[in-house]
Amino acid sequence: MNFEQGWYVPALRWKQGEKEALGWLRDSAKSRITPLVELIPKNFKNSKGKRISSKTAIEKIVDELDQFWGDQSVFVDFQNIVECGICSPKNKAHLVEMLSNAARSSRPLIPGYLSIIPVTRLTHAPEFQRAIKSVIKSDKTGVCLRLSVDEIFNRSFVSALQKTLDKMGADVQECDLVIDAMYGTDVKPLQDILDGIPQLPNWRSITFLSGTFPKDLQEYEKDNVHKITRGEWFYFREQIQLLSQDMRLPVFGDYTVQHAIYSEPPDHCNPSASIRYAHEDYWVIMRGHGLTHKGSLGNDQYLAEAQLLCGMDEYCGEGFSNGDEYISSSWQNGKKGTPMTWIRAGINHHMEFASSQVQDFAKTPKQVRKRA
Repeated sequence: MNFEQGWYVPALRWKQGEKEALGWLRDSAKSRITPLVELIPKNFKNSKGKRISSKTAIEKIVDELDQFWGDQSVFVDFQNIVECGICSPKNKAHLVEMLSNAARSSRPLIPGYLSIIPVTRLTHAPEFQRAIKSVIKSDKTGVCLRLSVDEIFNRSFVSALQKTLDKMGADVQECDLVIDAMYGTDVKPLQDILDGIPQLPNWRSITFLSGTFPKDLQEYEKDNVHKITRGEWFYFREQIQLLSQDMRLPVFGDYTVQHAIYSEPPDHCNPSASIRYAHEDYWVIMRGHGLTHKGSLGNDQYLAEAQLLCGMDEYCGEGFSNGDEYISSSWQNGKKGTPMTWIRAGINHHMEFASSQVQDFAKTPKQVRKRA
């Protein structure tokens, strides 16, 4: 799976807003996107928060990937499941293998349907890598290796990388590489990062992923419009220009309008009525009051925010994306929505915007690029 320059990799937690935002994408955007889906513990619980069987959870995940994404390639990351212990089931089948089996059985008459590429890391246990090895052999769709920038600069990186490849029985030609800078703008030069990757030209694809969206909006004044710099896009755009002409170039990935480090909001939290909207170099953030705060206008705040946004120069117009259409129609039709529907709109707009943006950047005359 070679990524052309102008490809885009958004990292998404597998929650309802993110699922529907993905499903809302238009075909023109889907054709140049490979999502990196991060499974979360809630995927293995029912609506009452009770643990469900791994088989039930995996089958539901596959059905949702089918429904909201379809037959194109998707990276699926188990890290959040590994950390909470779910990824060590007592039954014989490992969750990675269960996902692979469920995906293949979902459309048995269509070879290659729902191409799930599992994500692994250097830190995963041997049994996880053995499961990956089994999936590589059965599915022949390869694997995605997700590395942190710190790991690349570790003295033992090269040997750790080779050991992981050996455990999976894989070589770099069948591996998609995701270099994850996570949160913040204090990142080493991209040239130095790429110089630390063995066999750089031979990886199947290379993505540089990072995010600078804040953890929450508490530091931003209520009843106000804020502009937050999209630091990850600034970094990528500037660093690509500095790379050697003959260097293998990565494609762009980000965390959309979510924080790069996964965490769940506390129980019984009171989120503010807020809209997150991507523009060229920054996000427009409209922050209201807590939805259930005493004296708050509740979900009515969304209507006023949406009307204000639609009158701003940054608004792309209702025809730009399904997220934009939702923003426009909400205040015109008095549909207040919920935190989930507004996250859905913001993420959908962001993915449409970013995918178009990176494609335009790749086409500029200065960017004479190899396939990534």
